[in-house]
Amino acid sequence: MTVEERKELAKTTRDHEVLTSLSRDEESYVREYVAKNPNTPAEVLVELNKDEEADVRYQVAGNHNTSIDILVELSRDQYESLRSAVALNPNIPVDILVKLSRDQDESVRSAVAMNPNTPVDILVKLSRDRGHAGARSKVAVHPNTPVDILVKLSRDEDKWVRSAVAYNPNTPVDILVKLSKDQRYEVRYHAAMNPIAPSETLAELSRDENVDVLRYVAENPNTPLETLAELSRDQHNWVHSAVAKNPKWKALKKLGILDQAIAASKYLGIF
Repeated sequence: MTVEERKELAKTTRDHEVLTSLSRDEESYVREYVAKNPNTPAEVLVELNKDEEADVRYQVAGNHNTSIDILVELSRDQYESLRSAVALNPNIPVDILVKLSRDQDESVRSAVAMNPNTPVDILVKLSRDRGHAGARSKVAVHPNTPVDILVKLSRDEDKWVRSAVAYNPNTPVDILVKLSKDQRYEVRYHAAMNPIAPSETLAELSRDENVDVLRYVAENPNTPLETLAELSRDQHNWVHSAVAKNPKWKALKKLGILDQAIAASKYLGIF
């Protein structure tokens, strides 16, 4: 087999014997795909953890079949990318997550903030991280972040932290409305993406000067039909194409009552 064929086999096979054989392939790219394959047995991952190529060990760190002992070992690796991969692995013990939350590298701390099992107290601690804003932005979008922390982060100096708060569906509506008026368009378009964005807020955002904001308003199922009708005539292709993908618009068009619904929206305030 060619290298490309072996890579494809390493990526897709469920056969343990084949995976074991490919784990000893001379090409590191093949071994990487073996290490990434969710069907690779734990004992094969143990051997791949000894690989001289850091990219192979990186895939071992992210594999859900990797044993706890190996994850603990990799959490001490010299490469921050490997420690980040460990921090993202949902099987990592909480005590190791706590340790990694104190890592000197900001990317590792950000990865801890992304792990679905990170304890709330660690999220609170990371919300005060004063390195690069990455860790705070990941806390801001985490589903378990307490509301009072989201409120605090909504006032963060960094636009991406505020954007993450605006995107989080757990953000209180009054905070989301405030963020929809943020001076940075990145924050406003994340507010437009939020599934709990009020229809009135989306209607206001539809008059935004930024095309990205308009596009996400057009995609949001909460956007009033009358507003969608206006956006469907927008000069930008991205915007009227987004309207065509809106589930509300598509459903009414499929039923053949789009024009009637637009009229009802305009005069009766429904839809």
